[in-house]
Amino acid sequence: MINRNRWIQFAAVLGLAPITGAAVQTPEQLANAQGLITNSHLFEYYYKPGAITVGQTLDGDIVGAGGGSPKASVTWFKYVADGQTGVVFDLFGSNFGFGGGGVLSGGPDGELALYNSLGQLVATSESPRTPLAGDSNVQPTVLDGQPPLPTAPNNLYRQPKDPTLPAYRLIGGTTWAVGNGQGLSQLAFVKNPEANPDPAGLADWDEYGILPAGEYFLAVTGWQTRFAGNERDRGTVDGDGISKFDVDAASYGGRTASFETPFGLLSIHPHSGTYTLNVRLPGDLDLNGVVDEHDLQLLQAKIDEFAPYDGIPPEAFDNGAWVGLPSNIFDPSTELQRFDLTANGRIDHNDLLQFGRWTGISVPEPTTLGSIAMATAVLLRRRRREGIGREPTHR
Repeated sequence: MINRNRWIQFAAVLGLAPITGAAVQTPEQLANAQGLITNSHLFEYYYKPGAITVGQTLDGDIVGAGGGSPKASVTWFKYVADGQTGVVFDLFGSNFGFGGGGVLSGGPDGELALYNSLGQLVATSESPRTPLAGDSNVQPTVLDGQPPLPTAPNNLYRQPKDPTLPAYRLIGGTTWAVGNGQGLSQLAFVKNPEANPDPAGLADWDEYGILPAGEYFLAVTGWQTRFAGNERDRGTVDGDGISKFDVDAASYGGRTASFETPFGLLSIHPHSGTYTLNVRLPGDLDLNGVVDEHDLQLLQAKIDEFAPYDGIPPEAFDNGAWVGLPSNIFDPSTELQRFDLTANGRIDHNDLLQFGRWTGISVPEPTTLGSIAMATAVLLRRRRREGIGREPTHR
């Protein structure tokens, strides 16, 4: 269960409602022997084999509303935090889209949401976000007479799907909107997270501090899903004082009665196919369950390898078309997604900085190619001196 004192401190940082102490049923308790949760308006499931742990990768079916199915699906997973270990949840490697299939066309757009055992929302993410420190993304070109790019906290902070193109494009000559956004969600709980750029916490964000010890429940679903407790999903208040969330909840019914419903959500997402849920130890690039200098060296080696290509691995293309970084974690010798810590399709010095923030391990902060080469030489000399050369561990 949740450590109440530490949770109160964590909740205050995130702007969550205080603990009421009211007894609630978790998805684990609501599920029957087959893992099905009664909900007349959603296909809602709980992963019965037990709590997920760092280092796991799980696959499952995702069903979208429409295309012959009247209901969308959501799957719950239990995660037990020890209060000290970081964790990154992500959906990289998933294959779902509008009406089923379609990796890069019509999707996939996933959503992750984490609740504590009291049914309070901890965090949710629709997609990876560009670090506040910056990234190597292609920026949109603003021509004369076009509106300027948005500024913080509503700046263009969504990461691109194809790193050779801007993530945003001008729609109708008036509005900058996502046209090439990475839709596979990532939600990180790490040592030194960057703060949400919106002081009100309304901007969708993907980095938070290490979770207090306790049980948590992770919802895996598609966009568009609204989560009880998420101010971004509350919507405007109608003239009668009823929020948009409550209006929709009344329409969809099921377990979600209002914005305050524990573990409450409602969804009309259209995505069908197969999801992949990765539960990663932040910075564990050699997959041995420990984060140390060897992981830093592996990352630096990948950065050096792909530097001639502006950080974009040639393996991510098929006959010149972008298909994404190799993401099969069960083949770690060819999988590259784990090295792209900022999730923008490039493996470069920005991932090195992200590694430092996530792990607390000191990293070089190269500003020129010369300093990158110098840092590489130092690391390689140290590696030879210490005889480090472990092979990645297969999962």
